[in-house]
Amino acid sequence: MMQMRFTRFAPQRDRYATPEGASAREIAIGQLLGLAASAGFRFDAVDGELVPISDDADYAQAPILETCLRQIGIEEVMNYLDRNTPHRLAAVSAAAP
Repeated sequence: MMQMRFTRFAPQRDRYATPEGASAREIAIGQLLGLAASAGFRFDAVDGELVPISDDADYAQAPILETCLRQIGIEEVMNYLDRNTPHRLAAVSAAAP
């Protein structure tokens, strides 16, 4: 007996498409945040300082994160975290190839 399967054809968004209005610097910060998350770190702005927070971090990745932070700039990351919503942060991090 033959089975038929119907699928809905809907335009699909490219997995690696950048969110509208995202700059190259925002994508770089998104990549940094994604790398940090994969290493078990997250960053938060506390009293005007960027604070790394971790539960079970891979400390072998810490030098790489430090280098990325220096290249991008801690102030840029702080400004980015302050002016974007968690939804926007997740969207830009997910768009990082």
